[in-house]
Amino acid sequence: MKTITTLPPVSSRDADPRIVLRQPPGDHGIVNLGEAVLYHDQKTGRTRRVRIVLPQDVDPERGRISVYSPVGAALMGLHVGQSADWEDRHGNRRTLKVLSIEDNLEPVGYLNV
Repeated sequence: MKTITTLPPVSSRDADPRIVLRQPPGDHGIVNLGEAVLYHDQKTGRTRRVRIVLPQDVDPERGRISVYSPVGAALMGLHVGQSADWEDRHGNRRTLKVLSIEDNLEPVGYLNV
């Protein structure tokens, strides 16, 4: 089950100077297909940048993960500062926190209409 928690804003004095946090303007700033997301895994302590793509465009070496993967699905729809809880394939509870979202700057697949 996906749990979404809104976290308080981070002040500039508390933020890591290597990471720039972007607050969502209005209804924009939501993780969507094709966008690059910088997230922090609170269980492992790792920060990672990924681009969420369709399955045919997955490329782990370039940080492209499927929208249907556990991480991709957990991140979809979140705003900067929000987190999602999910269970990995080993049954461990994980929490991912969105640090920033980049605009969709490149095509990520095609739909047959």
